Amino acid sequence: MNFEYGGYTGGLMERETLGSLPRPETEGLYVPFHRAMEWAEKHQFGDPTDPDPRFANDLHATVAQKLEIEDLRRVKFFTAVGSPLDHYHGIDAFFKVEWNGKNFVVTLDVTMNPNKGDNYKADVVFYISAEGLDPRDDRKEYLEKIEEVAEMIVDKIKSAA
Repeated sequence: MNFEYGGYTGGLMERETLGSLPRPETEGLYVPFHRAMEWAEKHQFGDPTDPDPRFANDLHATVAQKLEIEDLRRVKFFTAVGSPLDHYHGIDAFFKVEWNGKNFVVTLDVTMNPNKGDNYKADVVFYISAEGLDPRDDRKEYLEKIEEVAEMIVDKIKSAA
């Protein structure tokens, strides 16, 4: 894991866990929610059906598996870290899932604050400690976190179905 000034920061953790986007050309200007989602989707690096970094990829595969979706093109992961969706709307990433003939969007927020409480806007909020979560060093904890977050995402989809 990367460390900055002797400590792991929330921004580094978000980027390492979910990836990040380029600085927006509209930086400093408010962007409404739906336009911010469109911006994040448009500016993705790579393939949202096979996302980077590893945590996002493992989470993507686990969500598809739990929903019994074999065609991974029906499950898309989009990072929003560093985007207007992150800055103005508190969303670090989102899934777009086609399941049982319907389309679903589930938003995510990752935090290092274990006491975040009700101060969030995302559908799914999950905690990663200040020590980070490295699958090479913390394999069991890493897999448990993937399972935990995937289950929350699947629960949101199934409850909305």
